[in-house]
Amino acid sequence: MQQHGIKGYLLVPQCPEDRYWPGNRDYEAYTEPVKQLISLYMTEYDIAPDRVYIFGASMGGAGTWRLIGELSGTFSAALIASGNYWGSDYATVSGTPIFMTVGGAEGDTRVGQFRQLYEDLLAIGADVRFDILPNLDHGATCEQSFTEERIAWVFSHQGNASGIKAVLREPKAETFVTLSGLRTNVPRKGVVIKDGSKMITK
Repeated sequence: MQQHGIKGYLLVPQCPEDRYWPGNRDYEAYTEPVKQLISLYMTEYDIAPDRVYIFGASMGGAGTWRLIGELSGTFSAALIASGNYWGSDYATVSGTPIFMTVGGAEGDTRVGQFRQLYEDLLAIGADVRFDILPNLDHGATCEQSFTEERIAWVFSHQGNASGIKAVLREPKAETFVTLSGLRTNVPRKGVVIKDGSKMITK
C-alpha cells in the first residue's frame, strides 16, 4: 500500500486456536469480533465506505466467504486464496466482486469443487475471477496468490456500500484527541484536537 501511495488501514485479525473463522460442528464461528472491528474503524476514522476490501487464505478464506455473505454489500471486492466456500445461498455473495484461487497440486477433487463454484457464480451474474495456480500445493497457493496483479484487480473496484448499514449500529460520537494521543468523547481541560484543528477547553 505504501509503495503505491494507497492510504488506508490494514486490519489483520487473528483467530484463537479454539475457534474456527466460519464455524463448523466442532468449533464456534469467530466472525462477530471482525464485524465489531470493522464497525469501530468505520465509526472512528475517516474511511470511505465504498472502498472497503477483504482478503483471506485457507481457513481465513472460508471466514471471508462467511463475512461477505453476512455483510452482503459491505465490501467493494475480495481476494480469496484456497478458502472453502461457506454458506448455502450464492445470492448473498454474488453482489461482491471476488477473485478466487486454488492450487493445481491440491488434488483433482478440490480443484473441481472450486471450478464448479466459479461456474455457479458466473451463472448467476457474479463478477468473479478464478485462477488455478499450476503445481502449487495448499500452503504455496495461500502464500503466492496475493500478487500485485490480483490485488490491483481488487482495488480497481469501488462501490458496494449498501451493506455498511449492517455493520454500523450507532451514530458516530463526537471525538476529541488530547495532544498525548488519548481519544475521548468528553473534551478535557487544556488543548485537544477536534476535526483536525486545535481547540482549548476550560
